[in-house]
Amino acid sequence: MTTIQKALFLLLTFASYSINAQTSLPNTITEMRVELDIVNYDLSNKDARVKRLKELVPHTETLAKKNKDDAGFQMMAGFYNAQYAGYKGGVGALKYAKAARKFLEKSIELDPSLHGSSAHIVLGSLYAHVPGWPIGFGDKKKAVLNYQAALQLSPDGIDSNFTYAIYLYGQKKFAEAKIYLEKADKAPARADRLKADKDLKKQIQNGLEKIEQKLAEK
Repeated sequence: MTTIQKALFLLLTFASYSINAQTSLPNTITEMRVELDIVNYDLSNKDARVKRLKELVPHTETLAKKNKDDAGFQMMAGFYNAQYAGYKGGVGALKYAKAARKFLEKSIELDPSLHGSSAHIVLGSLYAHVPGWPIGFGDKKKAVLNYQAALQLSPDGIDSNFTYAIYLYGQKKFAEAKIYLEKADKAPARADRLKADKDLKKQIQNGLEKIEQKLAEK
């Protein structure tokens, strides 16, 4: 099978699964990965995403409990809870953020290298964005530790570099953020994450433009 044929196969597989995504529940780690990309990039608005995630979160938790020694299922349950918390927002989101932290920490405990650095990336984002004590568990130091752990596992990855760059931008460390955004921009495309990578590339370019403006103002 040629490279082009492999790419077409992946696209057709993705399209076929996308058609049935709203009527079935994902049961494997690969299906859950694909489903989450569909929620983020195919559903038209926030309400539709929240509705679908509300259905999916308890399902992924059930799978994680049935597969308690499998790091992948723990990680996906963490991803879904974190995503739901992000879209839901407000005080009600904290419950899901805490659940996400629990599943992600379990995933890292079982296999810290699974999927490169994904669990550390999402855990770092939770620590970075959840309110701190006494409301929540947010902790900037723990956020940085997780971002850096992700970079150690995936030094050239698009996600690991992009998320750390965004964090640095939020801390007004624009020159440093630019370094990691440029690394993210050079990251190789992932055949199984085509839509995610396309969206990330747009965000990277927008981020670089904003950083150039910030640096020019100094």
